[in-house]
Amino acid sequence: MEGSELHERLQAAAADRSFRHIGELTNTNPETVRRYMSGQAPSAEFLAEFCVAFGVSSEWLLLGRGPMRATEVKGHMLRHADPSELLAAMASTLEKLIDRVDRLDRFVQTLETRVRAKALPIPPGVNGVGSHEPAAPAVDPAHDRARRIGVAVTQRPRQDAG
Repeated sequence: MEGSELHERLQAAAADRSFRHIGELTNTNPETVRRYMSGQAPSAEFLAEFCVAFGVSSEWLLLGRGPMRATEVKGHMLRHADPSELLAAMASTLEKLIDRVDRLDRFVQTLETRVRAKALPIPPGVNGVGSHEPAAPAVDPAHDRARRIGVAVTQRPRQDAG
């Protein structure tokens, strides 16, 4: 039986490997591999496993387009991409990076405020502590922590907006 172009590409990618070896790499019975390599229509699962096992581009294997090796697809796509597609992809990537940097900046500011709050004593006169008023009842740790963070936020140097 004469093989199709798909089977020719399967054989080219597999080179001189045995059916047993291909079967081990693709988790397929060697007899099933023999049938697939000899002209029977392969299953989608086999083709997916074959591409992964041999590092073959699925577009090349199925359609005969593009480079054979999956590692060469990115370079091939970049060489053949439309400039507006490349600019759009770059803009999208930059937007994602800016968003990540903004989130990281907010996290660092929050962390900085918490560290500063932990190190600061409560100033005299805040909530009765250190004032001439009668002693306040014991404050729970969460409330005390929130108060310290509030004080740290008010003492934090402001950054220029922009």
